[in-house]
Amino acid sequence: AFAAYSSSDHTNLLNLLVAGSAFVKNDNCQFISNLEQADSDGDGMGDACDISPQDIDGDGILNVNDNCPAVHNENQSNIDGDNIGDLCDEDMDGDGIPNEVELNELYTDPKNAYSWSNIISDGEADFDNDGFSNLQEVSQGSSILIPNLRLMKGKNYIYYPIEGLSLKKASDLVEVLGGAEFVSRLATIDLAGNISKEYTFDGQAWMGANFDLDEYKAVIVDALNQSILPESVVVACKSLDLAIGVNFTALPCVTSGDTAFKLLEEYGQDKVKSITGINVHSGLRQTAAFVDGELSGENFILSVMQGYQLEVISPLTIEKPSLNQFGVSIDNFDGIKVVTTSSIDLSGFIDTTSGVLLVNGTAVDVTDGRFSLENFALEEGENLVVVKGRDQNGSPIYLEFVIQHVLPPTFEVISHQNGQSLSAKSITIAGRYQGATRVVANGVEGILKDGMFIVYPIPLTEGDNVVTVTVYGDSGVKVEKVIHITSYPITVTLPAGASQQVKLPQSVIFSNDKLPVSPQYVTYLGRDKVLKAERYQTYYPALDKIGFYASFVSAEQNLTPSITMNFRSINTNLQYGTHQFAIPIKVTNAYGSLPYIDDVWVNIILLKENGGGAMFVTSHLDGEVETDADIRFQGYVIEAQSLKYQGQSISLDNGFFDIPVNLSTGRNYLTFEIGRAGIINNEVYRLDYYPEGYSQILVTSHSHNQHVSGSEIVLSGVVSNEGARLKVNGIDALVDGKSFSINVPISAGANWLNIAAEVEGKVSEYQLNVIGKKYTARFTNLVDREHLYTYTPEVNVTTNGAIQRARVNNGDWQSITDDRDINLVIRYSNPLIEGRNFIVVDIEFMDNTSQKLIGIVYFDKQILKLKAIMPSSVKVWVTMDEIKYSEVDKFTFDLGWLRNRGLGLFQAPVPDNVSSSYGAYGRMGESKVIKDLGVDELSRRTVLVEFPYEIFQSNMVVGDAADTYGYIRVYDKSGEQIHYQNVHYKAEYVEIGKEPKIYIWNHSENEKIHSNKTTLIASAANFIPSSAKINGVDISVQRNMLNNGINEYLMLAGGLEGANKPYELKVFNANGDSLTTQFS
Repeated sequence: AFAAYSSSDHTNLLNLLVAGSAFVKNDNCQFISNLEQADSDGDGMGDACDISPQDIDGDGILNVNDNCPAVHNENQSNIDGDNIGDLCDEDMDGDGIPNEVELNELYTDPKNAYSWSNIISDGEADFDNDGFSNLQEVSQGSSILIPNLRLMKGKNYIYYPIEGLSLKKASDLVEVLGGAEFVSRLATIDLAGNISKEYTFDGQAWMGANFDLDEYKAVIVDALNQSILPESVVVACKSLDLAIGVNFTALPCVTSGDTAFKLLEEYGQDKVKSITGINVHSGLRQTAAFVDGELSGENFILSVMQGYQLEVISPLTIEKPSLNQFGVSIDNFDGIKVVTTSSIDLSGFIDTTSGVLLVNGTAVDVTDGRFSLENFALEEGENLVVVKGRDQNGSPIYLEFVIQHVLPPTFEVISHQNGQSLSAKSITIAGRYQGATRVVANGVEGILKDGMFIVYPIPLTEGDNVVTVTVYGDSGVKVEKVIHITSYPITVTLPAGASQQVKLPQSVIFSNDKLPVSPQYVTYLGRDKVLKAERYQTYYPALDKIGFYASFVSAEQNLTPSITMNFRSINTNLQYGTHQFAIPIKVTNAYGSLPYIDDVWVNIILLKENGGGAMFVTSHLDGEVETDADIRFQGYVIEAQSLKYQGQSISLDNGFFDIPVNLSTGRNYLTFEIGRAGIINNEVYRLDYYPEGYSQILVTSHSHNQHVSGSEIVLSGVVSNEGARLKVNGIDALVDGKSFSINVPISAGANWLNIAAEVEGKVSEYQLNVIGKKYTARFTNLVDREHLYTYTPEVNVTTNGAIQRARVNNGDWQSITDDRDINLVIRYSNPLIEGRNFIVVDIEFMDNTSQKLIGIVYFDKQILKLKAIMPSSVKVWVTMDEIKYSEVDKFTFDLGWLRNRGLGLFQAPVPDNVSSSYGAYGRMGESKVIKDLGVDELSRRTVLVEFPYEIFQSNMVVGDAADTYGYIRVYDKSGEQIHYQNVHYKAEYVEIGKEPKIYIWNHSENEKIHSNKTTLIASAANFIPSSAKINGVDISVQRNMLNNGINEYLMLAGGLEGANKPYELKVFNANGDSLTTQFS
């Protein structure tokens, strides 16, 4: 090359350059063109320079000594020890089966002659169990894996699969076997062991019965010459039912190596006595049998193409083996289909204890049925895995699947640190990612965008929380990280009526200042309900219903953004104790274009107005009537350190108390003192106890806790027994029959009056407190501890002072303009709560003095259990003036939505959050009073009224519920309404009838009409009418979409003669079934 370069004649240089390698630094054959740079032996010298005529494959071994001179094989591997190296040998292991056949047909190891069995070689084995070894099949050119039928000259017991025959007749089989040139007779054997049918060639024609061939039934064939059937048919393995006697049958499920003794041992001498076949080599009969309990005879090999006589003693079934579809099971099969590593351990088991198994052509050891392959190498992307082989029965094993090797996604959580402590009910988890397609945290789906992710909301509980963040990549590959977060609420102590501003920070630290937005809502997390209050301007009106006013004050831009909220308690009837709120603090564009939200957790501990504690009674209702004088008064204190009853200290167990109380006969007021941080609050509960034989006292002139003016009042009332002796604070009262009165001196403030009635030595008491004030003030429509059935009652008060304005329960002030009577309504924005409530009326008089009138009532929301398409009733309490009660003719109740008061037609209550038009139609019946509680202090009578009804449509389901209200209206005999009251109730649908029924819509039973003709509207429940007759005359059946969304079939008739009563309505469906009803 240097000479060519230095010469003035550049011809040689040009020739070298054209040759293609001159002066190329890494060329492994500088002066011979070899663009591929092939180097078979890896010695650094390219094959183009390395190969010589004496070593044409360049493996360093001269051709004369090379066992594979044309193929590079330095190790000269030669498994079978012949003169041909493995890389040139078409049968490497010398078992007579070509390598390609072993790999692709037999599924045996071409590098091991005994890969399937240690006893016989892969060539000597017979995998199709037809009596020909694999080597014989290769030599004679027959199918290795599909059984071949061999006929010996003379008698043969054979089975040929009938699905391979067109007519399934003996003649059809004769044709397949070569005709009269090859066979002369076909016959069958019956259960007695005798020839039952024969089909014989007499030299001219076939004689006898051309009998049907049955599935798996063997056939006797007399062959004229030895032959092998050139075409093969697969024998399908199937269970066989064998009867008592000689069963001439095939054995379609036997496998390679199965023997007569093995079959007899498997089923036992109680089932099978013997098995007989014909030796396919000698043509002689061979029998295996039980003799004196021992196996005897010839233990011959069984084949699927041969027939056998099985002498059966007791009916049996030869079951088809239960095998895996693929012959192999891979451990953690679903788990290894997608992996993130460059190699895996592959293991599993085959159906038998031994066999041969190849994984991508490489043999794997099988021990006791199990195999294991460590560090199975994978390339990135799809890796085809082919598992194939033979089990010890010679059955094939083949499973092909793909292992996807993908790179896992990467991510980091940047919003929170492991072990972080914060104050949130739920948080956003945020971070960065690469190669991710999905993110989930604690089961919550997240959002991926531009390399950033967020997951919201992640709910937290008080104390330690585990957050598992899972990021998914291609093909479902996932990566998990776990962080621990501790959450505790921000606690605020708030006296009733007070307000407080609270700063609420987010739980993250951003890299630059962020400004949060005003929360769109505040969530109240109550003990029995969750309320989401939407923002209006700067405050959240829906929280008024639970007694709180919350408003947004400001937002602070910072690395840790925060907002300030103002909380104020506004309701009179507050549930003292802890109230939980979740407030979403949101920063937009927090992580790229993704937002961040913390639902900050705030606990407001509500105290009494003065900052003192409260109590809650669990054992009794305030005002409850007891049947025993000795009771246990139980409950718990709220944010209190001490409790006293009647001046005695009560022990508290984690805030709970249990007080033995002995009640006096009559009305008892139990007084308690609750202490907290030096602040004392009083609570008073009332319990009544009236044993039999004791007088009951009722004060009608004054009510408990009413305001009185002056220095003296006239106290009057009634007692249940005539002749009772009454005393008020120890002074005898004037008694006239059952009425009493007495002048009682009064001082400013509380005046407890004890009225005692004695009859025959039995004393009952009635306690009453009147409060001395400048002006009298008394509720005129409420009595002490009254049970109300609406949470927005009217409150009526009368006074002897000129009123300027008044309000109830901190509601809006109402101007009165010099009147002495007040009518106030508790609004929906500040309703009564279920259970015990205070009614607090603030009154300002014209002389600028003010008084606060306080009463205690109970709100009982009634639970109505409703049924449809069956008669039922609801029961509702009614309280009304005694004089008006004496005029009552009927009660009505708006159960749902009243449609026709005269007919009692209504639409039933609809489930919550459903349109009111959804209600099913029904009818109310005539009401009746079923219980009377008598007359109270305000001369009002309370009765329990039952309202029968029947709902005759069913667009609801059992479990539907409605929280709603309706009106009770009371009418006198003239039809004038003399009383009404609102009832809030919860309706629950508990049963829906399934029986077919007819309902009349526009007439009630025995209704009076004022015309000689009328119309009819009717429907059928649980029945689809196709036609109808009334008194034998056809009427119209029309399908109409009603306003409640029900596509109803209505029976319609007009011009019905009034004299044609009673009416009989008969309805038919398309099947001819009918329903009948009569009405007048």
